[in-house]
Amino acid sequence: LIADANTRLAAAANARAPRRALEGPRQALAAVDVRVQKAGEAMKADDYLSARASLQGVKDRIARVMKVLGPSGAQSSRRTR
Repeated sequence: LIADANTRLAAAANARAPRRALEGPRQALAAVDVRVQKAGEAMKADDYLSARASLQGVKDRIARVMKVLGPSGAQSSRRTR
């Protein structure tokens, strides 16, 4: 999900969306990345309860960012013959 959200953010940036419109999703994804990194460090230290706590609500935040960014531009608008 994180990779898909980052892909959508990059596509929106490449489509020259206003910077202010992308600032919120960019900050939200940065916060998600920090929490995932914390969870990874906790798992390396065998502190699974702390890892689980730091991942609480991450999926919902990613889903909100993806909703704001809209559908991915994976499909081409080119016609086929």
